Amino acid sequence: MVLSDCGATVQLFPWHGGTNQQFGLVIFSGGHFGIMARHSGLTIEVPDQPPISGLPLQQAASTGTPNQHWIPFLDAQPDWRWCHKCQGMWMGDNLGSHCPAGGEHEKVSPGLNSLNYELSINNPTAGGWQGDWRWCQRCQGLFFGDNPGSVCPAGGAHDGSLSSNYSIPQFMPPSRAQDNWRWCHKCQGMYFAGLPGPVCPAGGPHENVGSGDYSMMIAEIP
Repeated sequence: MVLSDCGATVQLFPWHGGTNQQFGLVIFSGGHFGIMARHSGLTIEVPDQPPISGLPLQQAASTGTPNQHWIPFLDAQPDWRWCHKCQGMWMGDNLGSHCPAGGEHEKVSPGLNSLNYELSINNPTAGGWQGDWRWCQRCQGLFFGDNPGSVCPAGGAHDGSLSSNYSIPQFMPPSRAQDNWRWCHKCQGMYFAGLPGPVCPAGGPHENVGSGDYSMMIAEIP
């Protein structure tokens, strides 16, 4: 470890292959990663001050503090939406959705519209991340594809045969994210548990027995 490099800023530079351009990932608890510079053995961090746009990153000895934690997020798909009628999560950019409360899903409601959520695709499922969440081409909803017995509001089981493999973090609400999303053991769907009135296609309300606390990344506020 080159302690003399503590406080050195991180900068962009043309690739030349030196060890000062090589970094490794260190897994922390909760599904976060640390970024270690190979040439110094130091960790990349955000300076310990209120984060603002344009704040330069720097090297420091590893302390495990949140300003040295990074969220793995390789590729993401935006325009996932919350339906105010059933509390479910669905792909809002596609037509032909089916809501268990009747008709199509709706992202606009009086006084409370859906945020624009983005889901990570084929993300490493280290720590608190869980993969195998799928998009159903029949109802446009999000469901857990690793379990049998799913129930689709369009009838029958969900169909994730054309879906990407989505990864969602559990128990780690980061900035720009909303927690309290849950898995329903009756239909395998994802829904928001922070508001009353969830509607399950298997009948009655959604139930979160056995569910983790999922965090949905926010792409933007419409």
